[in-house]
Amino acid sequence: MGLRHAHSAGVARSQVLLLIAHVATLAKRLIGEAAHAHNLQLQLMSTNRKDRPEISVMTLATRVIAHPDFLSSLGNVWRSLGRLRQQASNAISLAIAAP
Repeated sequence: MGLRHAHSAGVARSQVLLLIAHVATLAKRLIGEAAHAHNLQLQLMSTNRKDRPEISVMTLATRVIAHPDFLSSLGNVWRSLGRLRQQASNAISLAIAAP
């Protein structure tokens, strides 16, 4: 959703919409990481390649959300928060080390 489609010129409303979008993206990322930890990408890929994943974590989350059976099998997705923290830490380290 672009900000021009928000139908509001107010700064406070735009900030709230951005916060909602950010929280939704975080929730989707957590679902994708949890699905990846359960190897659900092998069941939701279009091919049977097992040497490397063919779909992103966000695409995996979209497919899991579309199938309630897979979504309910994930359990507590908050356990994937540690993986996101590690990814953020690695990205910060790389950004600091870059010239």
